[in-house]
Amino acid sequence: MNNQEHILISLAPRHAENIFAGRKKIELRRRSMNVAPGTIVWIYVTLPVGSIIGRAKIKAIHKASPNALWRQFGSVSGLVRGEFLKYLDGLEEGVVLELDDAKILSRPFSLDSLRDIAEGFNPPQFFIRLKEEHPLFDTFTDSTQRFRKKYDLTTRLFEHVHGAY
Repeated sequence: MNNQEHILISLAPRHAENIFAGRKKIELRRRSMNVAPGTIVWIYVTLPVGSIIGRAKIKAIHKASPNALWRQFGSVSGLVRGEFLKYLDGLEEGVVLELDDAKILSRPFSLDSLRDIAEGFNPPQFFIRLKEEHPLFDTFTDSTQRFRKKYDLTTRLFEHVHGAY
């Protein structure tokens, strides 16, 4: 049994690119997510990418006023000051997930492959918790060989039908 928590979030392509390039070390949120340091954050990149391309680990969680968060994390937010503060506009307190150990997957999980594994899957608007009973849990934790075999077969079939990419 894997005791480490896993969540899935959706990000715009530029934000994901900045995380994996090391320019963005935080994820800014308007409300708390009730997650703990050490949680693995799987990153789904919205269209036109439409794939889970990697993951990071939550190093720490910070809650403070938008201005205090900007002073502490602005330089590692991947945003300019106006963008940062506009996102948190109207809030007394914003949330920063400080990220660490960001890694790109050697093979992304396309939206089609995710829907093959978890019928009816839709990328999260806020986030989803990937508990052991979630159809995608084994996908990301690699806790079973069964998934790897199924994924490899799905990838081969997809590439056969649509061409390798």
